[in-house]
Amino acid sequence: PPPPFFFSTPTRALEILSGLVGSEMCIRDRYRVVVNVTDDDIPGVNHPEDITIREGLDHSMPDGFRFAMTLLSKPTSAVTIGLSLSTGTTEPLALVDSADGKPSEGVPSTAFKAGLQVYIPPEYWNVPRVVYIVSNLDDNVKMADRTVELTVQSYSQDPLYNGVLNKKIAISIVDDDEASVKMTTPDGKSAQGLTLREGDQGSVFEVYLSSQPTADMTLKLSPSSQVTVEPAQLVFTASNWSTKQQVTVKAVDDILVEQVSH
Repeated sequence: PPPPFFFSTPTRALEILSGLVGSEMCIRDRYRVVVNVTDDDIPGVNHPEDITIREGLDHSMPDGFRFAMTLLSKPTSAVTIGLSLSTGTTEPLALVDSADGKPSEGVPSTAFKAGLQVYIPPEYWNVPRVVYIVSNLDDNVKMADRTVELTVQSYSQDPLYNGVLNKKIAISIVDDDEASVKMTTPDGKSAQGLTLREGDQGSVFEVYLSSQPTADMTLKLSPSSQVTVEPAQLVFTASNWSTKQQVTVKAVDDILVEQVSH
């Protein structure tokens, strides 16, 4: 018959004792039951799935882009997280471990590396470990958005944590430059809607580029029959792209009777 008493113990193999006590006899039966215990802790590392660095914005932040890593459970041995940027990347990126200090606090240049080994002892398994991605991406050249890979791997004497993380995280670099021609008045207002009078000396507006060209750019000015411009073309190079070049525009002083505004 099933035992009338069940004594729970923390062991995985439990002995269950039933007893039948009479006036003349005492019978004790032992039942051995195997209990499977499912652990609710899992090995793993909290990490970003992807990273976006916006050119110019992150450059203006003294600490750079940062993210935190923690372990999902306490390991039996220390865990080392290896981080490395794509080999051969030409992007000016560097990794800094928070243990070396914040980039804004005068970190030695030797701390800025293309690869890091982040050491996490068992007792600090749930303490966030911050890694900085430092960049000086602000080159003034309009470029397409691009991607750099960050390889993240875990190493440990704990077999559950050794190799539990081995993946590549995409770092998306978003360009902040715009390829356009800017035209303003000398006082900084838009050159659109200039008012000219026939016979006057005309008006001046200034032209410059919003980003640095990778080759010389010639801008030809083609006025209508009602106005003249001087000069008729402008040349911008990688060295003078942001220098404002002046253009003088005049209304043609003819003898025709026309609308006041035309």
